[in-house]
Amino acid sequence: MVNISLEPGPTLTQSRLLAERLRQSLLDGAFAPGTRLNEVHLARTMSVSRTPLRAALQTLAGEGLLHHTPNRGFTVPEQSLSAMIDAYEMRALAEGLAARLAAERGISEAARLRLEAALAAGDKALAPDTDDRDRRGRYAEANEAFHETIHEAAQSVLVKDVLQSVSACRRPPRTTSSRSILPTCASAMLHTGASTKPSSAGSRARRSSRCGSTSWR
Repeated sequence: MVNISLEPGPTLTQSRLLAERLRQSLLDGAFAPGTRLNEVHLARTMSVSRTPLRAALQTLAGEGLLHHTPNRGFTVPEQSLSAMIDAYEMRALAEGLAARLAAERGISEAARLRLEAALAAGDKALAPDTDDRDRRGRYAEANEAFHETIHEAAQSVLVKDVLQSVSACRRPPRTTSSRSILPTCASAMLHTGASTKPSSAGSRARRSSRCGSTSWR
C-alpha cells in the first residue's frame, strides 16, 4: 500500500511558513509596489535566519509575487488592478481545465491517495485545536499539494505553465472544513471511479472542472 505523507522537515517547514506569512503580507498590500526587500533587515524583523528567508523569497519570486534581480535582490512588482483581475480570471479557467482533464484522463492510485492526504491535512489545519500561528502555513501546504496533484494528473504542460505563471492568485481559506471547500472536485475525482476510468463521463468531468473556480484560493 502506498503511504503518502505531507509532513515536511524542520527547515522546509520554516521556509514554507515564512513564504506564507510574506505572501499574505504582499497580498494585503503591506509592501508598496517597487519596494526593495532587504534580506538582513527582514530577517531581523521576523527574527529568523537568512537561509530559510531567502528560500521563502525565492518561492515568492517563482510565483510572480516578487521580482528578483541579480546583485539587487528582491523587489515588489508594480501591478495594476486590471492585471491582477485578469490573472485571477485566467487562474480560475486554467484550474477548471486541469480538473476536467484529470477527470477525463484518469488519475493513478498514488495520485488519489495524495488527494485524500491533502484533504485530511487541510481538515487538520482547520481543526479548532490547531495553533493559529501554524494554521495558514499548514493549510497552504495541503492546498498546494492538492492542486499540484490535479495539475500533474491533467497531463498538460501548457496548463501547468499557465497555472505557474498566475499562481500568486491563490489565497488562504476562510472556512472550517477543507472538504466543504471542494465538494464537487473531491467527489468527482475521488469517488466516481475517475482514478481507474480515463474516459470518465462528460457530466462528471464538467462537474469536476468547476472546482477551479470554487476551490482553495
